[in-house]
Amino acid sequence: VCDFFQKGASAGQEFDRRTLYVNRMPQTIIDRSAAAAGHLNYINYFSALTAILPENSRALILGLGGGTFVERFDALKFKIDICEIDQSVVEAAKRFFIPADIWDRVRVNIDDARHFMRKASQAYDLIAIDVFKGETPPHQVFTIESFQVMQQKLSPQGIILINVVKDPEGEIGRAARSIIRTIVAAGLELSVFSLPESGNIILMAGHSKADWRKIPSTYLGKLPEPDLDKLLIPTERIPLTGSPLLVDDKPILEILNKAEANFARSWYAKNEIREFSRYHIPIFH
Repeated sequence: VCDFFQKGASAGQEFDRRTLYVNRMPQTIIDRSAAAAGHLNYINYFSALTAILPENSRALILGLGGGTFVERFDALKFKIDICEIDQSVVEAAKRFFIPADIWDRVRVNIDDARHFMRKASQAYDLIAIDVFKGETPPHQVFTIESFQVMQQKLSPQGIILINVVKDPEGEIGRAARSIIRTIVAAGLELSVFSLPESGNIILMAGHSKADWRKIPSTYLGKLPEPDLDKLLIPTERIPLTGSPLLVDDKPILEILNKAEANFARSWYAKNEIREFSRYHIPIFH
C-alpha cells in the first residue's frame, strides 16, 4: 500500500492517492480527499450499472482488492458477500481502505471464486467480477463451465458485471474477445460497454438483457459519458471468429492476455514503480 500526492490532468490539480499493489501491479486506487471511494474510471460505471437493482439486492463480489465495490454497494443498501482468495488482501482492505462500520454488514469468505460459487446455496441479484493475478485474469473464473455455474446462481432478473482491461481489438484484445465469445456460448445475454478515458470495457450479462435506461439520472450524471448507448459495442461487430472458447481443461487465458499484460506491466514500471525509487516513496503493509 502506498500513499502519495499525484498531479492531475489539469494544471495545479492533485489528489491524495492511496494505492493497493499486488505483485507490483495496482489493484485499487482511491483519492483519500474525495467523498466517494475509488479513482479508477470503471468503478463509477460499475456503480451506475448496479443502481438498476433495488435496495436489499444480494450481491456477490469476486475479488476484493481494496474493497471499493464494497463501499459503493453498501451505499446502495445491498446485502453483500465477498469472495477473496488472499487473506492478506482482506487485511489490507480493512486496515487501509474501507470504513470499519461497513465490515459489520458484509460477509467475507476466503476461498477460490469457482469453489465458492459451486458451494453457494443462494441466488444472487448481482455477481461483480474484478479478479486479477497481478495483471492477468485467472482462467478458471472465465471458462464456459464457470459461467454456467454463475447462471445457476443468478436470480431471474440478476446481472453479472465484469471488468475487462482494454477493448476487444487487435493483439491486445485477444483475451477480451475470448471472454466475450465464452459468455455468449454459455447462453447469457451480453452487453459490452467501452469506457472513455480508461480503455476498459464492462461486460454486463444475465438471463435476459438488462435495461440500463432505468438507471436513475443521479448516478448517470456523474459519469464522463452519461449516455450509455454511446458506449455500447454491438457484439456482432466484435470479431469473435478464431477466438478460442475458454474451457476448464485448456487454461490459455494467460497466453491470450500476454500482450495486454506486457503493456500494463511496462507502463506501470516506467510511470510508477521507478518513480517510487527515484523519490524514495515508501511502500508499506
